[in-house]
Amino acid sequence: MRQLIRAPQAIIDLNEVIAYLDQHSEPAAVALADAVDRKVEQLRTVPFRGKARDDLSPGLRSVVIGDYLLFYRVSDELVEFVRLLHGRRDLPAAFGDST
Repeated sequence: MRQLIRAPQAIIDLNEVIAYLDQHSEPAAVALADAVDRKVEQLRTVPFRGKARDDLSPGLRSVVIGDYLLFYRVSDELVEFVRLLHGRRDLPAAFGDST
């Protein structure tokens, strides 16, 4: 099973999304945090299940979690959680310099 690493920007993204949701609905914030944890664990065993997103950055993949997209990269030994962004974000702009 591949090791999971979380990029600093992924941690920032997740914390910001959870804080925002928590202001409006604590159950929604908890549900999203749990869904992200479950998804990244699944990706450790089935890493290529997500959609290839080479249009945004070479080697990038994504999976949908509710209204959000979890972006990650896969190598022989790692799954790197790169970003968590709302699906309505300007994705090319979000990946301009951050990956």
